[in-house]
Amino acid sequence: MASVREDYRPVPFVDTDGLTRSEWLEYRKHGIGASDLPVLMELSEHKSPLALFEEKASRRPVELLNHEVRRRKRSERGRGKCKNLVYQDMFSEPIIDPDAPFNLSAEAGHVLEPVIAKHLSTQLGFPVYRDTMLYRHPEYPFLLVDLDFVMMAAHPRTGELRLVIVECKTASWWKKEDWEDGVPRAYEMQVRQAMCVMNIDEAIVICLYDNNEGGVATYRVTRDYDVEAEIIQLAKDFWCEHVEKNILPTPTIPTKAAKREIAEYARRQEKWKPLPQLFELGLSELIAQYDAAKADFDEQKARYDAAKETLDAIELQFSAHMLNHDEAACGDLKLRWKQRSTRSVDYDAFRLAYPQLYAKFVKERVSLGFEVKPMKRKKSEEKEAA
Repeated sequence: MASVREDYRPVPFVDTDGLTRSEWLEYRKHGIGASDLPVLMELSEHKSPLALFEEKASRRPVELLNHEVRRRKRSERGRGKCKNLVYQDMFSEPIIDPDAPFNLSAEAGHVLEPVIAKHLSTQLGFPVYRDTMLYRHPEYPFLLVDLDFVMMAAHPRTGELRLVIVECKTASWWKKEDWEDGVPRAYEMQVRQAMCVMNIDEAIVICLYDNNEGGVATYRVTRDYDVEAEIIQLAKDFWCEHVEKNILPTPTIPTKAAKREIAEYARRQEKWKPLPQLFELGLSELIAQYDAAKADFDEQKARYDAAKETLDAIELQFSAHMLNHDEAACGDLKLRWKQRSTRSVDYDAFRLAYPQLYAKFVKERVSLGFEVKPMKRKKSEEKEAA
């Protein structure tokens, strides 16, 4: 691997200005973007390397994408646009498609990016620019990045003006703690990949988690060439050994996304059939690890269940002294009666009475899972064992 310290310039891949979101996503399938890196590192609860692999494996040739974009733009140029004139029943294209994929948090974050960048610009006194190009690393073309903004800012020590990457984030108020000790690792790795591709030595990450100046966290991130080497190797292994060879990667961390996507992949591949004995697949060591971990789990669970039973018995004794009281204090303990209300819907009756409303508002989802459990022994085998 060549040194990441070499002087180089990023290679423009495609100008995203004027692309639709679906077109932009199609171009991004031709490499590992900065937002894909946390998925490769299995830091994401929303996507696993398996889903990322399927996404990249479905990429279409760049020449075909370019042709489709040109054809779409020509078609739009020839189409007349009308104003919104309600009293004449004249309407242009709708600005909101109710059937389009939509995520409120993601859309709000995207809309607020210019506002956050403007706040940073006024605070530091330096102009901010938008770069609409999707870039590739010149030596590792599978590394992609498109930037939120860039800024011409003065170096803190020398005062020399140089280019700085600006990454804008939004978060809910209850995510504030995630930013108190610095940039969360997933976002840090994103800007490190951006600095690697762009050959820029510094990035500013700014997060808005409230609607006032007191709800902003700002951090500077400087280059770490050792980390960049790890990023390059990780992306290279995934792209060259899996995407290009069409070999499915296996997640190693049991996130919700990994469990969900493995089950979904198995369903699509129609793998619901008996597997050969795992010993025949050379997995005897893995089975031994599972048996040891399961025994430890069962032992700890038994201790937990016993402790929970003891705790429940003591709480029952407390409740016997609270028959005529709503609340009481006992040392550091607060005792009180709680009333819980639940709601339920008779879905079968609802479907029969209002089939159209049921079809519109009730969404049925089937979730797949995976389990490992001991096989039931036959009675004859149990007698022999006895």
